[in-house]
Amino acid sequence: SYAWAIQRLSILNLAQKHIEKFLTVAGIELLELPITSSLIYKSLRTTEKWAQVITERLMRDGKPPDNFIPGCFPDSTATGPLINKYKAMLEPHNTPFPLK
Repeated sequence: SYAWAIQRLSILNLAQKHIEKFLTVAGIELLELPITSSLIYKSLRTTEKWAQVITERLMRDGKPPDNFIPGCFPDSTATGPLINKYKAMLEPHNTPFPLK
């Protein structure tokens, strides 16, 4: 589903950034990675390919379906912090994942 695709893409992007940050802290230059560790290099390229496939799928499918998160619309009468405007997003029954 659309929601799972977004979640997979987010997780892949986070994993990629964490691995790259770790390599930087470890003193391994990303440009030298194919020589230093071909296994890590290939793993990073694989996650990039997966992310690209998911991104292409999301672009092909277009915008999220109508009523993607039920009851989630901005409340124009809300005051205070911006999160109050989108309070419906915090309610547990508002989810894009199908309920069993």
